[in-house]
Amino acid sequence: MKKSAIKDSLLRSTALTVGGAGSRIVADKLPVANNHLKRGGMVLLGVIGAAFVDRKTPSKAFVQDIAFGTAATQAGYWIKDAIGTKTQNPLIKTALGTPGDYNNPVQFRMGYANVPNVIDTTYEEVSDVQFSL
Repeated sequence: MKKSAIKDSLLRSTALTVGGAGSRIVADKLPVANNHLKRGGMVLLGVIGAAFVDRKTPSKAFVQDIAFGTAATQAGYWIKDAIGTKTQNPLIKTALGTPGDYNNPVQFRMGYANVPNVIDTTYEEVSDVQFSL
């Protein structure tokens, strides 16, 4: 493995991440009420932007990867908006980024892990407790 290949991989992954994160910020701030139109437009702009930029220089390659990251991220959200709530297939839900119940933050973080919530305790009233150091 060459040092330049590692550097190129790091630059490409950084550009894709910047494109994805930037597209989520822009999509959140755009004053367009229709999510399908907003996300579809961003996918189209990302694909067209990537098509117009060549990879002849490292900066052009970086910009093209940002456009790819934008298109890929918004395409994923676009598909999630279109079919995400309509499907019951757990594989598709996981692929679209909905592994658990959003109303239960613990289950959302744990994904599909079945951790039993069994804590049997009794409530006991305690009074006149004094703490000292």
